[in-house]
Amino acid sequence: MGYIKTLRDIVIYSTDTIMKGKQPLALSDRPVRPPPIAKLAAKPWLRPPEGWVKLTIDGSFCMEDDTAGTGMVLRDSEGTVIFSACRFIPYVQEAFAAELYVCSEGLAFAFQHTDLPIIVDRDCTLVVSAV
Repeated sequence: MGYIKTLRDIVIYSTDTIMKGKQPLALSDRPVRPPPIAKLAAKPWLRPPEGWVKLTIDGSFCMEDDTAGTGMVLRDSEGTVIFSACRFIPYVQEAFAAELYVCSEGLAFAFQHTDLPIIVDRDCTLVVSAV
């Protein structure tokens, strides 16, 4: 839910507001609720084979102010989360750069947390062909 909130905040708030951590708790009298996870998931997560881990990564880019957000989760073959992280990037030139950033950062974190072979689950075919 924190990752979803971060991606939503990138679209709603200014870079300065996010960096200072001064976002309002609600934009109106009614509480803001993120959409249910089931509506956001394009496909179900598939477990990696026994003895492997899976790194799920994604990047988000906002053209209006050249900011981005990244998120990653590393899970074992049982689905147990080994680590998860998200990050706000204050300046990115394009969506491709955000995707490359999350790919390299995610792999760097994964190498620190496991010696097992890694399957990278991502949605950017341009990054895959570039790597």
